[in-house]
Amino acid sequence: PDHRRNLLRARSPPHYHPLLDKTFVKCSEEDIKNIPTPKTLIKRLYHIDASSINALQALASVNGERRTKIEAFSAYVWKKMVDS
Repeated sequence: PDHRRNLLRARSPPHYHPLLDKTFVKCSEEDIKNIPTPKTLIKRLYHIDASSINALQALASVNGERRTKIEAFSAYVWKKMVDS
C-alpha cells in the first residue's frame, strides 16, 4: 500500500466540473409525490442455491477476470428480462 498523505490532499480551493450540474435534476417534493407509478407492483422472492450462483459466476468470468457474484447474477437477470 502507498501511505503518502499528499496523494489524498484536498484540492485548494475545492472545485468540480460544470457538467455535474447537468447530471442531477432538481425536483420539488410535489414532483416526487406525482411520479407516475405502475398500477400493479409485483414483488417476488426467490431462493437460489449457492452452487447456482457459483456456476453463474464461473460463466461470467472472461479471460481469467472474475466477476463478483452480484455482477454475475445481475447480468443473468438483466439478460432474462431483455429476452422476454
